[in-house]
Amino acid sequence: MKRTLTLTALLALALTLVFATGCGTKAEAQAKCAGCGMEFPEKDAVVMDGKTMCPHCAEAAPAAGETVMHACAKCGMEMAATEMVEQGGKWYCGHCAPAEEPSEHEGHGHG
Repeated sequence: MKRTLTLTALLALALTLVFATGCGTKAEAQAKCAGCGMEFPEKDAVVMDGKTMCPHCAEAAPAAGETVMHACAKCGMEMAATEMVEQGGKWYCGHCAPAEEPSEHEGHGHG
């Protein structure tokens, strides 16, 4: 009788431990970075300007209110990106920006 009681107590203890901890570890929720597109643990997410970013991209992004600067690919003058033109992956000031190529239909009598 004593042996049956001990086995029952051990079984109850084992079941309590199993149900208290669950059936293994739960999958960690993932988030997608608006900067690089990679998935990363949601617990590490940083929200900047309403966008979810990984810690690496958040650290590299300019702080709120900070002006992003670029150097003109032609003259080298540094100015705010909002005052520049990006063409072919290069930044130009308004004075140095290459003229855009006319479209092939321009000037052919089309309205």
